[in-house]
Amino acid sequence: DEWLLINELVNLPKSCAERKVNEVVKRIRIIKVHICIMTYLKKNTPTWFGKKKAMEQMIENLEDVFDAVRVEYKLSVGDFPDVDEFARCLEDVDDFSDLVAADKKTLRRLDELITKDIPAIMKGAAGLSGPDTPVRTRKQNRNR
Repeated sequence: DEWLLINELVNLPKSCAERKVNEVVKRIRIIKVHICIMTYLKKNTPTWFGKKKAMEQMIENLEDVFDAVRVEYKLSVGDFPDVDEFARCLEDVDDFSDLVAADKKTLRRLDELITKDIPAIMKGAAGLSGPDTPVRTRKQNRNR
């Protein structure tokens, strides 16, 4: 029991860091979804006539908009915001054509951040032990 406790304590910094990294990754995925939704709304807003009507229709059919965005950008359903809450926020937007639209390069960079950069940082993080890192025993610590 004592050794299990010591092992857990040794791995505690690793699990805390992993939890924080997972939160960052989750936030990045949510940001990406919001960017994709805004890009879709902007792209589907008429330039001249019928803006208000188009905006109202997109808010009314927000679930369909979410589905279209999910398919177009290959996103996970779990990363999308609550439809009703998002619709309430959109009602405060005067013109969807003023929303920021992301280009493919920005979206690709967010994907690289999640798939390459963050794992590389975690792999090289000082003081974190990996699954192959041996745990020191008390006797080994005393002999140092």
